[in-house]
Amino acid sequence: MIPKIGIMQGRLSPPQDGRFQFFPKNWQAEFSQAQQLGFDSIEWIYDEDNWDIRWGFNPVLDREWRDEIRNISSKHGVGIHSMCVDYFMNSGFLRPNDNQVYILNALVFVARALGIKNIVLPFLEKATIKNRKQKKEVIENVSSVLDLCHLFGVKLALETELDAVNLRHFIRAFQSPYVGICYDLGNTVSYGHDSPKDIGFLGDLIFEVHIKDRKIGSAKSINLGEGDVDFDGCFRALKSIGFNGPMILQANRSDVYYLDDAKRQLDFVRTKWRN
Repeated sequence: MIPKIGIMQGRLSPPQDGRFQFFPKNWQAEFSQAQQLGFDSIEWIYDEDNWDIRWGFNPVLDREWRDEIRNISSKHGVGIHSMCVDYFMNSGFLRPNDNQVYILNALVFVARALGIKNIVLPFLEKATIKNRKQKKEVIENVSSVLDLCHLFGVKLALETELDAVNLRHFIRAFQSPYVGICYDLGNTVSYGHDSPKDIGFLGDLIFEVHIKDRKIGSAKSINLGEGDVDFDGCFRALKSIGFNGPMILQANRSDVYYLDDAKRQLDFVRTKWRN
């Protein structure tokens, strides 16, 4: 059976300040668009440019807005199974930081309230984990919320640039079934990793998959099937480990025809998986 396929928030809206991925002011409309295109879910984004008419930040933090979010999600049959905390990529999470831990705690409560199963923590770009000291700091910060994750059944999926051997060792250091991996097919191929082999090696530590396509050595996303991602091999590997989702489209999109792009690439993924 094909896993649930979602799309990253902001990718069913016009670009905002030159960005393709963001928390959109018209977030309600994206649920209708996702339903029409056939997506199962939207991955919610919490980033540094969050918007809310009253609070000045993301509406997931407000109880009344969460009621509206649940109602809109239910109305359109489009779930929110995961949340990506892009905020930490710019604010940093690599040193002892009580404020960042407080925010992550708050988001675990939010996840429970909205039925979100995975919180994705992207340790990329400015937040890339580069050495043993930073690994230790991340383990200390993240571990401080694990009792709450266990209580609420919320998993933390870490996205990193580490190779598979170091990544598995790093994740196992948490000693918790609530810490795993968000595996990005496009990012890993751009680093030169053997993605199908990685997937088999990492196994059930993979909680979620982000889907994009890139060339080896390039940070530019291109249309699915036009880069170096071995989708056939990756999907065979995911099936072999019993992966059941979610898979989130984070694929290349245009400024104008982004809805057509999303539909075409959703169809690409479903066709590849079934074959």
